[in-house]
Amino acid sequence: MSWGLPPPHVELRAGQEKMADAIMEAVSSGKNIAVEAPSGFGKTTVAVSVAARLSLAKGFSCIYAVRTKREMDGVLVEARRATGSGVVRVAPLLSMTDACTLRRMEMAHVPQELLSSYCRGSVLSGRCPFYDPLAGLEKLSPWTSPDVDSFIKECDSVRVCPYYKSRALAMGSDITVTTYPHVLMPQLRSDFESRAQSWRRKVVIFDEAHNLPQALYSSLTREVRHSELRLVMADAMKVGVDVGYSLASKLSSFLLSLGLREGEDQVIQPESLLSVGFRGDLDAFLRAFSHRAAMLYEAGPLDLGRIAKLRLLEYVSSLSQAVSRKDSRIFVRAETDDIVMAVKFLDVAAEFAKVMQSYWSAVFLSATFFNYQAFSRALGMDRNMVFYRELNDPLRRVCVTLIDGAVSTEYSRRDKGLYLDIASRLSSFLRAFPGRTALFFPSYEVMEATWAVLKTMTKDETVIVEDRYMSVKQQAEAVRELTRADRATLLGVMGGRYSEGEDFDEGRLDNVAIVGLPLSPPSKELSVRLAYSAQAGGSGGGYEALVIAPAVSKVVQAAGRLFRRKGQSGVVLLMDRRFRRRNIMEMLPPWIKECMEPVDLSDREAISALASRLSQRRFSLGGAEANHA
Repeated sequence: MSWGLPPPHVELRAGQEKMADAIMEAVSSGKNIAVEAPSGFGKTTVAVSVAARLSLAKGFSCIYAVRTKREMDGVLVEARRATGSGVVRVAPLLSMTDACTLRRMEMAHVPQELLSSYCRGSVLSGRCPFYDPLAGLEKLSPWTSPDVDSFIKECDSVRVCPYYKSRALAMGSDITVTTYPHVLMPQLRSDFESRAQSWRRKVVIFDEAHNLPQALYSSLTREVRHSELRLVMADAMKVGVDVGYSLASKLSSFLLSLGLREGEDQVIQPESLLSVGFRGDLDAFLRAFSHRAAMLYEAGPLDLGRIAKLRLLEYVSSLSQAVSRKDSRIFVRAETDDIVMAVKFLDVAAEFAKVMQSYWSAVFLSATFFNYQAFSRALGMDRNMVFYRELNDPLRRVCVTLIDGAVSTEYSRRDKGLYLDIASRLSSFLRAFPGRTALFFPSYEVMEATWAVLKTMTKDETVIVEDRYMSVKQQAEAVRELTRADRATLLGVMGGRYSEGEDFDEGRLDNVAIVGLPLSPPSKELSVRLAYSAQAGGSGGGYEALVIAPAVSKVVQAAGRLFRRKGQSGVVLLMDRRFRRRNIMEMLPPWIKECMEPVDLSDREAISALASRLSQRRFSLGGAEANHA
């Protein structure tokens, strides 16, 4: 169905057309819709095609929100393929994290929540040489870049701010592709929407929407560290003790008085903190620094002392709001060399209601909703949400799933002996199933501890270990290196950069190993969230919705990196005894459960025989050769 789009455009398959019709019907009637379909179904193609139709036939503007900048590139490419040439205008709205040229030039480590103020202060002071919106619109043509990085380089070459240029393009677009923060974070959302008042009715599309409740929860968090309080005190001492010193000193003493050891945490009611003598200092600090914040940005490149003071101002502002909200809590946790004090809000539905005030309706896309009712309740959308599920798997993947239940990454079991056992079993797996293999772990700590042992056992020349601070460019280069090698190993984290939204050159992996179940660690914060959910009538879905479902979702997303094209075959290893539990097994999709075999990777002779048998089966099905055709 072309829907009046000129060529070139993508013709939807029958199943995709049915999904598109369901989305169109829901949006046209002002309803929200959650769409679940297997990875590889083409949900993005359907969504951007629907967005184009909504623009042409209904006069809507659409915001397509994704998790990362790398995922933006994929949606932008798909949008150009699916919407035809020029009739529907598509543009990105970049984040300041990626697109602030001044920040990159100054090598300023500005926290995300401060970027908007950093930008505003730099522009008002005339310190930013890249801000010239009128010149920017004349120097660059509309969005034609192949990807976001190329667009940023083009802007840099003519000394135009990529962020403001993308924003100008977005204001005139029919489909705007951006990342979650522009839709969810209050300050960025307010700044974005204030410049979009001339837009038509807006529809927001959330990709990988199973991440949304946690993303909302994180977007409302404001924290300050004990080390930052010390910086505020030291900075104040240079010019004499002031109200900033007084507040930082009292907060520092309070944190130390808790006597928390590494790994321990504590929960505090905001009003109880203010009742012990902080109210006057908080109010005085807000009065003294709120109107002077711009001066801190205008004075030149940000040093650590000013960043700490601005972070404290953000924290205190959030704390002042928390006092009047029953769902607010302060969580304090002790780390190796620091103490973190965070203000958090438990009612994500209340915040999402504010988000939805700007939109006609919302479309939620995911391959792993699991408990749709809990998802809709968590967002407060259960009364105005329809659900569409597509069970057909268009990839026709052939997945052999091996379960090694001899180990478990439960927190109480994590020690050197466990990591040695895991490494030994992974070494056996890599030897029996050569090729390009991705190993996904529940956390960076488990990954790094296992790799410290595994690297003495593996013979692969190409080994890539995920870096939590890697850039998008570094990620792309690592993927190219991996997919060009005949035999290579990638170590990544479930929920990390490689486990979601990464296609690995359209499926050039041979095997995936899932090590452990990435459950949230036990903590007082988790206990408080579960108790609040129960008290609020189970709006958050309880333990299954807050802990189990997100963990299994990360597992399925990571395993799905193996299958990105029709007819692919491969081996998925699930290494944890908890995968045998009924409640976990029921959440796994059919393609993972269709062909399951128990294994003991410590028995190398047996695993070698199994690998030989499966290899013959894969070739007979056209799998292994077809994977790299």
